[in-house]
Amino acid sequence: MYSHYTTLNINLRVDEDANSFPTFTLPKNVGVYSVSREGQFENFNSRMRFFEPSVTCPFSLRPTENLSPDTDIDLTDNESYLDTLLLFLTSSKERYQMTLDADIICSRDVLVLLMCTPYHSNKKWSIAISRYRNTIYMCQVPDEEEIQSFDLEHMKKLMKNTWLKKLRHHCLVLDAIEMYEQREESGQLIGVFTMGCDGLRLLFDAPVIAEKPNQQFTGRPLSFVDLQLRSDTMSAAEWKAHYRNEASLWWAQCFLIGIKTLYLALHDRELIVHRINSIKPEVLHRESNDWSGNVSGNFLSRFLKIIKQLMASVDSANCVYILEFDPAKAKFVYKVAMERNEHTFIPDWYRKQCHGLMDHRN
Repeated sequence: MYSHYTTLNINLRVDEDANSFPTFTLPKNVGVYSVSREGQFENFNSRMRFFEPSVTCPFSLRPTENLSPDTDIDLTDNESYLDTLLLFLTSSKERYQMTLDADIICSRDVLVLLMCTPYHSNKKWSIAISRYRNTIYMCQVPDEEEIQSFDLEHMKKLMKNTWLKKLRHHCLVLDAIEMYEQREESGQLIGVFTMGCDGLRLLFDAPVIAEKPNQQFTGRPLSFVDLQLRSDTMSAAEWKAHYRNEASLWWAQCFLIGIKTLYLALHDRELIVHRINSIKPEVLHRESNDWSGNVSGNFLSRFLKIIKQLMASVDSANCVYILEFDPAKAKFVYKVAMERNEHTFIPDWYRKQCHGLMDHRN
């Protein structure tokens, strides 16, 4: 069903990358929706959670009986691909217009993956790409080998996710004006954003945490924050690895949705959080010489432009290009399936909705 692999010439870095940053427009939040604990789309913001700055320290990140492992969905393992975003975009005529205005629709995870690839070049990945009605759709293909593996790195990732869930359980509140009180988290608020990248119009979604305002309000959150955790004591080698891996990832996540404040929970070797510091995401960039935001931004821009050229003649919701990054050879290859296949991710219901909304516009 798939064609043979073809090499796609994309340089991870070029000498000019470090000299300047590509032209990005500021991200704009154009809506929010919720995803239930079971991964179901909800066309309202009931899953909104606020970060509580007055959270009491110290506290432990170790799992407890009152925090079951399924209290929060793991969006990185969500097998619905773009389904929830597509449901949001077809829920009204105004939102559908966003799809017509966009060059590329994806999740923030895909954009972060690309921005980090020049520095995370030891990790393989695959992206499914389709072009339908002049818009390119992209989503990451789950790595079945990683999901089923029990190697040390995968186990570390699973443990880190468990600690993050415990951190969110302790630090997020349901109501913008309530006093701090631990609450069981259920589901996730998702923000939808637009951004320009060297002339390309991007439309993407991302899980978000609302910034707690000074007074009660209704509607969409006015701004967002991020919440991460880090060891408060690291060796020189651990700091170097942290900046190249985690810090570059956090910076990209914040940059893409315009986050101005990142809260860092600092824990000791016993997983006790002793304090939570607030920093500006740009500080992550200034603190290290191990990575460059210019390199990350330029690779993203270069990649998206080449993908736009590659997909220029395609117009089919069934046709899928599977693009893979081979870390051993530091090169990109792709294969093509013209007919509907196991990787087709633009669903039939979405095409029918698009036809209906287009007819309604005419």
